[in-house]
Amino acid sequence: HHEHHEHADKHADEPDVPTLGPDEPRQVRMTVEAPWSASFGDVRPRVFPGVLDVVHSQPGAAGVAFEDISLLKTEYILMGEVTLAQVTTETVDVEHVCAGLAADLDYDESAFHCHSDYEGDASQKGVANVAFAVYPVHERTEIEKMLQRFERIIVSTDAELHTVAAINSGDAPVIGPVHAHVFLDVAIDVSNANVAASVTAAAKDPAQVHVLAQHTGGWASIVDIHEDDGTTEAKLGMSAELRR
Repeated sequence: HHEHHEHADKHADEPDVPTLGPDEPRQVRMTVEAPWSASFGDVRPRVFPGVLDVVHSQPGAAGVAFEDISLLKTEYILMGEVTLAQVTTETVDVEHVCAGLAADLDYDESAFHCHSDYEGDASQKGVANVAFAVYPVHERTEIEKMLQRFERIIVSTDAELHTVAAINSGDAPVIGPVHAHVFLDVAIDVSNANVAASVTAAAKDPAQVHVLAQHTGGWASIVDIHEDDGTTEAKLGMSAELRR
């Protein structure tokens, strides 16, 4: 009860965030999304130089160094498509397919998100294609294992996806290309409010996402940028696709 009471008090007035003076050091947090494959290993040597290039595009942030960038959190997402030749676009039960994939891969069902592009348009009638994403995957070992498993399913004829095959009248489903992305929550230590503003401006400049993409295999996205006091938070969702 005591905890609950404290919580209620916090709500009653403004959240208890100490305001930083303009000359005090602070952190800017950036979330970067980039393609990932097992061969990448540690993504920091790829992503951090790209982040630094972006930051340095603003003269006011010229003093930020590689050592000022740190990794707070990493999460992965796996994306792919499954085709069920014995099921039509109209009759496919997307949630059922999603649960089947989770069961066959022995992974947390709540992490599986699926959708079918079929909108009831007659020209799209036909074989059921279900796009799926597994997110968030927290451990690098988990995403590696999942990618390996899918690569094996793609090249093998044995139906490893027994639950999904059952939905597909016993036929092995076809798994389309599967790829993974990594989300990096990065902290950039800066000396004062002006430098923080320059870093934020750099990250919000749409041209800079292309600079980042050159370091990360041709595609990158700056998903979010905000100062650690949360006052300038902005969900950007910008992404650059240099090549596919």
